[in-house]
Amino acid sequence: MNYPNAGVAVFVKKGNSILLGSRIQAVGFGDGEWCLPGGKLDWFEELEDGCRRETLEETGISVDNLSFVGFSNDKFPIVNKHYVTLYYAARVPPDTVARVMEPNKSREWRWFPLDNLPPNIFCSWQPLVSKVRELNP
Repeated sequence: MNYPNAGVAVFVKKGNSILLGSRIQAVGFGDGEWCLPGGKLDWFEELEDGCRRETLEETGISVDNLSFVGFSNDKFPIVNKHYVTLYYAARVPPDTVARVMEPNKSREWRWFPLDNLPPNIFCSWQPLVSKVRELNP
């Protein structure tokens, strides 16, 4: 019997923008779609530690001030994957720069205004954007 994987993702917020990465097909699915920094939770890893690790590994950005935002239940029948993802948000200073740290997973990282997100979003975190807007910039 299969069970869902546990994942974490972070709304890295700079002012009224969030950081999104363009996925690469090598990841397995979602090529060209925009995603938040995140990934699978490691065995026995604390949720916030997973958020910090994934954000640093993927973007080179350290995040500390994490706030829980919500969760999604994402099913990908085409690739036989199922994730329950826990979403957190973190604010970063205005001069924060993201770098592609895993070029086999992301083409680029770009800041998008919360009121002008791209149409091709990976996973189902869009309903959580209103909660992220409410966080102080």
